[in-house]
Amino acid sequence: MKVGKVIREHKKLAEECMELALIITQQLNKPKMDFEEEIIEEIGDVKWRLEQVEKYYDRERIEERIRYKNDREIVKDLSI
Repeated sequence: MKVGKVIREHKKLAEECMELALIITQQLNKPKMDFEEEIIEEIGDVKWRLEQVEKYYDRERIEERIRYKNDREIVKDLSI
């Protein structure tokens, strides 16, 4: 495994996450403007980068965490 590549992929993921957070914040701060296209692009960028980084981590534990979050949301929805 090339450490430089791993570090670069993590940095790029962090950068894409920050760009998504920024455009979502802009949409929240300027609700009359439509940032939908930019948000869609950034979500796509984040998901693609995330796929690149996920290969360095335990896939089963990631899926387990996703299931936990999904189950927790279901319980919240049922209690409303």
